Amino acid sequence: MSNETINFPPDPDLSDCTDYPGLHTFDQHYKTIHAYLSLSICLLGIFTNALNAVVLTYSRMRSPTNLLLTSIAIADSITMLGYGGRDIYLHFVTSPDPKTAPHGQAGIYFLLFTNFTTIAAHIASTIMTVMLAIFRSWVLYRPQCQVLYKHIKVTIIIASMLSAAMFILCISTERVGKIDSSTLQSDGTEDYFWFGVGEGLDNLERANFIIYGCFSKLASSILITFFTALILIAMEKARIRYMKLKHRPQSARKDRKNDKLDDDAYENNDQQYVAQKKRESRGNHRTTVMLVAVVVSFVITEAPQGVLITMTAIADECFTYKVYAPIGDLIDILVLLNASTNFILYCAMSAQFRKSFQELIMEDLIYRICRRGKKGGDDNLREIRKVEQPVETILVNNI
Repeated sequence: MSNETINFPPDPDLSDCTDYPGLHTFDQHYKTIHAYLSLSICLLGIFTNALNAVVLTYSRMRSPTNLLLTSIAIADSITMLGYGGRDIYLHFVTSPDPKTAPHGQAGIYFLLFTNFTTIAAHIASTIMTVMLAIFRSWVLYRPQCQVLYKHIKVTIIIASMLSAAMFILCISTERVGKIDSSTLQSDGTEDYFWFGVGEGLDNLERANFIIYGCFSKLASSILITFFTALILIAMEKARIRYMKLKHRPQSARKDRKNDKLDDDAYENNDQQYVAQKKRESRGNHRTTVMLVAVVVSFVITEAPQGVLITMTAIADECFTYKVYAPIGDLIDILVLLNASTNFILYCAMSAQFRKSFQELIMEDLIYRICRRGKKGGDDNLREIRKVEQPVETILVNNI
């Protein structure tokens, strides 16, 4: 095979580019573990998001907000499924370097499919995350508007329309690319394939990168930060109202001339009201901490990637190969981590989620597996659950 040559497109000229030894050293060490780390995170994320979807579709958990959370879990699962499939092919079956392991046409089409699936699902997840923040702000600032189950249809329609718009963007991104055919010359001739950019479509490719980086990453981070700030402001106002009520003088509490209740009855009701507000304040504090954690994790993972993708389109090849390429895999890992840890966040922020998870997994599932003549107890448990009303497991669930 000594006379074999593979005719790949020439590498870009990087002789005038500034070297960053630290990034190069990091890339050389990190890429040896990236495939194993990313595949492990994908498997964990698919499992935890499947649990999210199961719990959030539980009969007592159905609501418009939980529909969005379920959709996010499904979209994140698809994202990690596509990314994991690409990792298996590139790192365990072949190689990301086409010169060391040439790819057939079927392999390149598989990579195109996984890339398209990953991008489309992640965009859908991002859109629904933004919608979730908007939805929560609307509920908090319009408490008189009760959330009805007819809003589920509206939620589905809006999410579908926005996802379809970004889906078109994904199609245009795929249309920019083409499959380059290279030749392996030996006794015979055999074709191998890799990626390229279509003739005269370089500017469109840059535009796609800018749109994807700015709108899907940066704009979503800004919107989520803005609406989350509104939520935090509403929570702070509720806390201030509670503190004013708590420290209000005793005489002021009883000074109600037209109140039909006597002083003892009013005092009892007032104490109950203060106790209720105290419980809500504690719950709001826990929710505030988790809400900030959710927003910070999203912004930390999405905003830097948006900046890098936008700079890749604007800057020259030096930035792409010397800056973005060495840290691109690390940014991907952060995004995958953010998508796979939602189950932990939901369990930490919502007592209702934990209760439903315990009932669904620890009681229903285990009882069905290990059922030993406890049919009566199971029937009583089902009767109790029929009486309970659906509630929302949400970023702000105690307001």
